[in-house]
Amino acid sequence: MEEKGEMDPDTKLQIDPELTRTVLKHFLRDEIRKVGFEKAVVGLSGGVDSAVACYLAAQAIGDFTVANQKALEEVIEKKGVKMIKAEPKGFKALTDKFDKVQRDSVIAAAKGFGVADPGKIIDTYKKNLAKWSALSKGVGTDIGKLTDLIWREIYAKVDPAKL
Repeated sequence: MEEKGEMDPDTKLQIDPELTRTVLKHFLRDEIRKVGFEKAVVGLSGGVDSAVACYLAAQAIGDFTVANQKALEEVIEKKGVKMIKAEPKGFKALTDKFDKVQRDSVIAAAKGFGVADPGKIIDTYKKNLAKWSALSKGVGTDIGKLTDLIWREIYAKVDPAKL
């Protein structure tokens, strides 16, 4: 007897691929347009997930720019996706615009929920993200290094007498 939440390992997942593709295509298109864009930046590694992302993005928005055409040769050939090589200045401008639109959208939504200074919260988050990105370089998957880093940067700075 199966316990709640468990599935018989011999049971096959049944999905409708065409319906799934259509739902994902419309979701991507709607989310991109919701923030005021007609185009999107798609990060690709050349793996299966990236190929699927490329295909769905092409279905959702048509032509798009990529930085690594080699990783997409199979998708280009099989799906007829038109690729436009990314230009560093154009890419930077596009990501900067996306960042600003996202920031403005998040600030407006946060203010709607009564958050007093959402811009300051975002700025603090970005500052801490940059700090921890720099601190964690070289940690990789080493749990010991991560533990030492967290101890040094967080717990060692706490004075229990002040809690």
